[in-house]
Amino acid sequence: MKEVADDAKSDGFSHPMIERVAALRGDNHAHQDLMDMFNHQTQALDMIEGMPGPNTAITDILKPSKVIAAIHQHYPDKLKTKIGADPAKLKTF
Repeated sequence: MKEVADDAKSDGFSHPMIERVAALRGDNHAHQDLMDMFNHQTQALDMIEGMPGPNTAITDILKPSKVIAAIHQHYPDKLKTKIGADPAKLKTF
């Protein structure tokens, strides 16, 4: 990804995400830098929970309820617009 972002910059393409990816360190640190960048922007990695139990094939989970709560915390108006209920229709239900 870093090489593609570097090439894009060399070709004159400019975008904030291209700048961020191009700024990542190369070699063995690129993956960690990319994950840190992703988590800093979304906090998604902080929402992942380990699954209890010693014999489970699934070790970690990102619960939809945590995602909805994070969207509600950061974008309450947009969430209400996209999936919110119409109070007038609820009263007639």
